Amino acid sequence: MNSWVVLELTVRGDKENPEEVRAAIQKSLSGCEVYIPAIETQVGDDSIVHYLVKGYAFARYDREDKQYFRLENTKYVNTVLTTPGKERRKVAPVEHSYIETMQDKIRAEVNQGIGVGDTVRICTGPYKNITAQVITEIPEERQVQVFVQLRSKEAILLLPRSGLEVIDRAPLSPYFARLGYLRAWAQMAKVVLAYSTPHERLLDLYRKYCMVEAWQVRGRRLYSYIYASSLVGQHEELLQRRELLVQVEDWFSRGRRLSSFIFSDQLIPEDRLEVIEAKRSELERVLKIEHRLQKLSQEVEDIGRSLVRKKKEGVMTVQNVLVDGFNLAFRCFYAPGMDSLIDSQGRPTGVLFGFLKSLGALKKRFPEAKFWVAWDGSSQRRKSQYPDYKGNRKATKSETTFDQIDALRKVLPSLGVRQVWNPEEEADDVIGTMVRGDLKDQDNLIFSTDRDFMQLVNAKTRVLFPAVGSRKEVVYDIEAVEKNMGVPPEKIVDLRAFYGDSSDNLPGVPRVPKKVLQSLIQAHGSVKGVYASGLSGLTKIQYDRLRSAEPQVRINLDLMSLVDVDVSRIDPDVDVKSATEVLQGLEIKPEPIIEAFFGKASESVPEAVA
Repeated sequence: MNSWVVLELTVRGDKENPEEVRAAIQKSLSGCEVYIPAIETQVGDDSIVHYLVKGYAFARYDREDKQYFRLENTKYVNTVLTTPGKERRKVAPVEHSYIETMQDKIRAEVNQGIGVGDTVRICTGPYKNITAQVITEIPEERQVQVFVQLRSKEAILLLPRSGLEVIDRAPLSPYFARLGYLRAWAQMAKVVLAYSTPHERLLDLYRKYCMVEAWQVRGRRLYSYIYASSLVGQHEELLQRRELLVQVEDWFSRGRRLSSFIFSDQLIPEDRLEVIEAKRSELERVLKIEHRLQKLSQEVEDIGRSLVRKKKEGVMTVQNVLVDGFNLAFRCFYAPGMDSLIDSQGRPTGVLFGFLKSLGALKKRFPEAKFWVAWDGSSQRRKSQYPDYKGNRKATKSETTFDQIDALRKVLPSLGVRQVWNPEEEADDVIGTMVRGDLKDQDNLIFSTDRDFMQLVNAKTRVLFPAVGSRKEVVYDIEAVEKNMGVPPEKIVDLRAFYGDSSDNLPGVPRVPKKVLQSLIQAHGSVKGVYASGLSGLTKIQYDRLRSAEPQVRINLDLMSLVDVDVSRIDPDVDVKSATEVLQGLEIKPEPIIEAFFGKASESVPEAVA
């Protein structure tokens, strides 16, 4: 059950350490999950307990009522909250959303919104009651660095936010103010140089195009009205003008070098070619300046990030999160309870809800990253090599009345998420193409449970395996791959070719220990090297099994290797109102999802993102 039993604590339980109370209740309820709305901060031998609600604990409602009633009048529990009435006593549980709300509130109270430049009082540890200045935020660890200045010494300390009390909020730092001016200047200078021209007609056309484009983005209803109103007689002229303006904008955006020298609808006479060539050279110079400005703009953004949060060794920095779309969707489809989520029209919504909730959790965790969802196309290329490829996969339950994947594809752009795919290839190859191509110099994080992605791990790309069941979350960097698999990322495909992959119906070498296969790859480097070595040092049974599996291993190697493919994409078109309407139409509460993607101030989200 997705609900909780309310336990009223005794006076002793209210004063006792929350961890001790939690452990005692769990022992009585045989490991039942227990939540106490409190957070304990420990610094050295000193500790502080922050309570949201004192005197209560909450136990997961997953067993018979009588087991909870046995806790009453014990050392830490006074009574259990029950439903009113004279009938047989029944537990009165609260919904899980109530617990989530308390968790969010206590985290907010503990974090206190402490930022760089704030003056704080240290409430715990050896520097208790000393005033300090916050110099660096480390939000991933809910910690900050503070500068302490005493008569005898100065010190920089790393302390949890919950162990501090805000005395004075810092005004906007002059550095941030100057950074804002510099960023605004760089953006304006780039636009001016990119579109500046001495030909007023061309500028006038572009201004008109911008106006029409604004009508389309911000006023689609007005645009429809133009067709139906008394202005209908003018719409053909308007469309012709817009077609010309689109062509002019295309010259600007795609950098057609002769765009600045077209004065009218007539072709340029040949006697002006020399003038045009001179102008072309001038345009090349301007384009080089624009390129330098773009580089400067990127450097300005990097400076901003470094001012807000200095890089710390071991802290994950992520610029792009690439999500294996169908991998996440299928995990949501088979997650407990998700298949029972339907709206009042009988349409299933479990995949949609689970997908957006998981994506929102990642967005909260990596708020500065760009998000990409890669969708599978066809597996025909691999099936042509091996007809039984993925032949063991069962079809999912029929969703003839409502396609949740289609609904996801429509709502993701409104939430600022990019989508990429190739209709003839799988998402694995699409993601591989991106991290080896356009994103190769950026910090990338791939979100999937597919081990094929381990071959992409390098200094810039890591793979996040989410927690599933009892398995904990794992982030695979180069070191983690080698520690877990016994070989570096560049040799993963060769090793897994020997292992096979049951999820893709690819058999491996039967009944040969993995350590033996690892040692072969470590010694010979590849599948080709292993079989060229003569397989010396193996037992006769191991030798025979490796030799008989050789054709399949070579097929596995080809099928598991990720190749570069053409990539189609849909860029984001942020529209909070549209996303909210879609979610409300499916009877999914929009506020938590909108807040996860845009924060609480979602009403101020821009209409588009870069």
